[in-house]
Amino acid sequence: MSSRWTPNELVRIKGFYPEFKALGVRPSLDSIIVAFLQKYEVYIRPASTSDRRSGGEIASDALLGAMSGATGDHELMADAAIIGNQKKGAAIQEWTQWKQWALNHKDFEVFRAEVMQNWEKLSERLESDEFAEEWTAKDQALKEEVKARQKITNDDLLKIALPVVIGSLALSTFLFLIGNGRKELFNPQPNRSLGLAEIIPS
Repeated sequence: MSSRWTPNELVRIKGFYPEFKALGVRPSLDSIIVAFLQKYEVYIRPASTSDRRSGGEIASDALLGAMSGATGDHELMADAAIIGNQKKGAAIQEWTQWKQWALNHKDFEVFRAEVMQNWEKLSERLESDEFAEEWTAKDQALKEEVKARQKITNDDLLKIALPVVIGSLALSTFLFLIGNGRKELFNPQPNRSLGLAEIIPS
């Protein structure tokens, strides 16, 4: 079942509703077993029998391949493959044993039922029309709050910037006038009318 929420909306919802933070896809049997084992301080991850290799295994093989190509020691690659398979086999065997232990434990079924019940309850609440209305109202209030903050910030900026601009213009004008006044004081222009009078003969 697909969610009514987009991934971005889910991220925002989980930010404001901590109860949904751990809510992901429907829990698998293996993930429930891992959580159950952790109650008993057994920290193990499911081991796969798949032939697909992990990124670490591929990188390791690439390194060993480069080494064997450089040295001509092809037995090194064969040994690495055997060791890798042995480790994988041991991990699968260990996981299988712990998985069986959990499945046979008297408290496991109760634990699994609780996990699934909690997940379904949260999932139903998240997808409900009631929560959609609640979130829409909250989201709208949050957007209005952001707009109000931006308006306050813009108003404050205007209150600071306007006096600074006016002060700068006033100071520039004052300095300009003072500068021109000094030029006229120290470099007076000759009276042009007197010059003309001197040129015209009487």
